Parts: sequence; structure tokens; C-alpha cells
Amino acid sequence: MVSSDKVTISADEAGRSGTVHILAVRYADRDVYCTLNEALVKDCSFRTGGRYDRNDPLDETLVALIPKNQFRPFDKMIWI
Repeated sequence: MVSSDKVTISADEAGRSGTVHILAVRYADRDVYCTLNEALVKDCSFRTGGRYDRNDPLDETLVALIPKNQFRPFDKMIWI
């Protein structure tokens, strides 16, 4: 789960500029990444998320749920 703006703005910029944008995630046992592009945005689910424990509506935002199968280990990354 990540802010939808981070995903959509990065994917738009990648398409506009022709550059590669990635999202890196560190798990306890490995580091993975996904490429932020239009295809990823279409594969995401979007919902409201955030912190609900403080009863502050500003803590809630639209988030992107990226499917786990979109992430690849860094050793499979092709460096351009």
C-alpha cells in the first residue's frame, strides 16, 4: 500500500519523459522493486487508507495496492 499520488504521478512522468521510475521495498529478508508505469497503474487496486487511530480525516488518503507479483528481486534488475 502506497499513496496513489506517488504511483500515478511517477507513472505519468515515466511515460512523459521516457525514464524508468521504480519503487523499492525492503522486507526483512530481501529487497524488491517494481517499475512504475501505466501498466502497473492499471493492475493496482485503489481504496482509502491511512491512519485511523487518531480520528483525523487528514490522515486518510487514496492509496494504491500493488499486487505482489509486480515486484522483482534486485538481482533480476536490468540496469540500463
